[in-house]
Amino acid sequence: GSHGSSNVDSSVSTRRYDRQCIRHRSTVSSGINAEASKNETGGGEGVEVLKNEPYDNVPLLNGKFCKGQYTYKIYHLASKVPGWIKMIAPTGALEIHEEAWNAYPYCKTVLSNPGYMKDNFYIVIETYHLADKGQQENVHELDKKKLKERTVVPIDIANDSVNAADFKKDEDPANFVSEKTGRGPLKGDWISSADPVMTCYKLVTIQFKCGACRQGGDLHPLHAEEALH
Repeated sequence: GSHGSSNVDSSVSTRRYDRQCIRHRSTVSSGINAEASKNETGGGEGVEVLKNEPYDNVPLLNGKFCKGQYTYKIYHLASKVPGWIKMIAPTGALEIHEEAWNAYPYCKTVLSNPGYMKDNFYIVIETYHLADKGQQENVHELDKKKLKERTVVPIDIANDSVNAADFKKDEDPANFVSEKTGRGPLKGDWISSADPVMTCYKLVTIQFKCGACRQGGDLHPLHAEEALH
């Protein structure tokens, strides 16, 4: 079969994605994370919230963050796909499970499909918000092997192109002006002059093993993840 995987480290100033090809999402708040998930699945329809509760004694990022808010959701995607796909899709294939541990400024989200793909598919998104301009090289404390396999993808929220289907002018940092702070719009080399600036470092790890898939398709989940953030 084929194996696909990836790692992404992103930032709000220079959102960075580290792509890491090995066999193997979170945000400013759980609210933003939920909105992103809802948009990806076509809205709130078919979202089953199983747990939304505080957690403690769950060490994240080598023990730096141990408590916060835990959510467990199941996205039922059958209503989002054509009828013929529902007819041929194996049992459990159209359910995505999402677990999230929000310990802002750090958050970890795991997407999986235990009903069908089991351990052959998962996406782990680790997000760390820091008051810098995206210059740190290893905020997720990867070992040497993973650092070597990683690819960094900077994302400039003001200057990078956006898919037309995802573009919302009133939310575009290149057009938006904050009435409260007077900041914006972000133009040109805004990162060097803006103050304050926060970077959202995202590390995305994807495992996708499918005997019927060809190698060229392995990074499709990664591209979707980049577009989302």
